[in-house]
Formats: sequence, structure tokens, C-alpha cells
Amino acid sequence: MKRSTINANLTWAAALLREYRFSLPAFAWWSAEEWMANREALDVVRAVRLGWEVKDFSEELGATLFTLRNGRHDDPSVGVRYCEKVILFRDGKRLPLHYHRQKTEDVINRAAGVMQLRLYNTTPSGELDRESEVHVRQDGILRRYQPGESVFIAPGNSITLTPGLAHTFGPAPGSSLIVGEVSTVNDDLTDNIRFETVPAPTPIEEDEPLLWPLCTEYDRLFTE
Repeated sequence: MKRSTINANLTWAAALLREYRFSLPAFAWWSAEEWMANREALDVVRAVRLGWEVKDFSEELGATLFTLRNGRHDDPSVGVRYCEKVILFRDGKRLPLHYHRQKTEDVINRAAGVMQLRLYNTTPSGELDRESEVHVRQDGILRRYQPGESVFIAPGNSITLTPGLAHTFGPAPGSSLIVGEVSTVNDDLTDNIRFETVPAPTPIEEDEPLLWPLCTEYDRLFTE
């Protein structure tokens, strides 16, 4: 991915957050110089990957994310025992269909449009179950859906996604979307099982100066 693509997504995300008055921690806007000046205090930020991510997988798949708080399964003393993210979608984008073995998450429509999801159960062997009815809680209320049925969540409402429940979500056509995610500890490296192929990460092509660093590049930036 090009740095210019990353910067364009971050600039767009910042404008959408300003429009809906959704504030992020101060370090979201630090310059490269501020990051370097504070690098000795960033052990938790680095260990649990707080901060920006840009996932621009394809014309249809992708989002810009910011992790506000998180912890580690293998060391409860690092960070906190829960996770919170904000996920920002352009019109026409969504996350790849996936599930988690460990994580339970509340996915909350914070602003900007209607959230659209598709849900499937998975089998004990981790395959997609296209036959059985899906039972989920929406703001604590039990709902039932057919596998793959479109589920629409209006602003202010939420849905609870439990381990083994395959899901994909993004904005309903015609709008952008701000999604909040509140969950148990998140580990995308080991607990994100996708049913759709996405490109493997590649080195960033530095075609313009860094705007704000991604959480996936902290180690490289702070050791150079």
C-alpha cells in the first residue's frame, strides 16, 4: 500500500469523526516528532496495538480503524481486560466475512448511516453453516435470522457477536458509517478467521511523508 493511500484514508476518517463530534485520544494526532519524543512511555500502546489501522483490501473490502484500549490474552498485566475500537467505513465498503474463536463483541452503530450485517453460524470444525438459524442479541433482545439474511442496525443500536458467529458488516448503500466495537481482549493475529481471501501485508511504499503512524508499524518506526 502507498503512504498516500494511507494518508488519504486517515484524512477522510478524521473529517468524518469531526463531522459527528467523535473525539479520539490526543496521541491520535501526534506528529512524528511527538511520537519520537514520547517513545519511552509507549510500551502499552505498542504491546496492544492502540491507534490507527487502514485496511484497504479491495474495492469492496476495507475500513479505517482506531483502537482506543486493549489488552493481551497471555499477560493480564498489560493494558486492560477489554477492547474498544472505532471503525469507519466509506460507502460501499465492508469487513471480510470472518469469525472469532475467543472474542465476544458488541458492535454499535455510532453515527452517519445504517449498519448492514450478514451472519452465519459455524460448525465445530470451523466451516460456514449455511443452513441453521442464527440467534443473536440486539441490545439484549433476542432476534432470529436466516443464515446470510441482511440485518440492519440504526444509529444508537447494537448487536452482540459471540465466538463462532461468522459476520460481515458495513454501511447500507448510500452512506458512510461510524461503528463502535466494545469487546473482550482483541488479538487479530490469532483470533480472526476469515472466509474471504485478502492480500498479505506488504511494505508501505513511501511516496509522501507520514501523516500519523499505523499501529502495525510502531516497532519499525521506534527502532530505526
